[in-house]
Amino acid sequence: MRDDARGLSFLISVGVYSRLFFLTFSGCITSCLYRLLVAISILFFSLSAAADELDAGEAHSLSLNHDLIIVDIRRASEWRKTGMPATSHGISLQNFLKKVRKDFTKDIMNLVGGDLQRPIALICATGGRSAYASEMLREAGFSEVYNIGEGMLGNGALPGWVARNLPIRDCENC
Repeated sequence: MRDDARGLSFLISVGVYSRLFFLTFSGCITSCLYRLLVAISILFFSLSAAADELDAGEAHSLSLNHDLIIVDIRRASEWRKTGMPATSHGISLQNFLKKVRKDFTKDIMNLVGGDLQRPIALICATGGRSAYASEMLREAGFSEVYNIGEGMLGNGALPGWVARNLPIRDCENC
């Protein structure tokens, strides 16, 4: 009789541990699947964002052919330090307090004469603000907005307009 009790006790213990193992294992699968889905989402977002990016050299070539308008969205103080891409238009995203200007989208609209299909590339120092501003313009209805993601100074992956020795002009009336 004692052996039967021990056997039953053993079976109950194995059952409890196997359930714990199953719960732990299924929790790991759930966690792993969640992480996989997050990684896939990030990759998809990165690929879709990369599709709207131009490197500085390509943007410069397109602007020389009048196939693209480059807008330097940095502040005047930044333009004074490094100059601006030679073929660019200076329209600051931010005011001197580093707040987004309410007239930014309207100023871009005026620049392109209301043509929401006109190809526009935005550049800032390292690509962060221009990515943000690109999304603002897309939400406003612009269909061909590109981010020069390496910016004027480089973004860690690409050198930037200045290091590529692309033409720069001084900022007039800054």
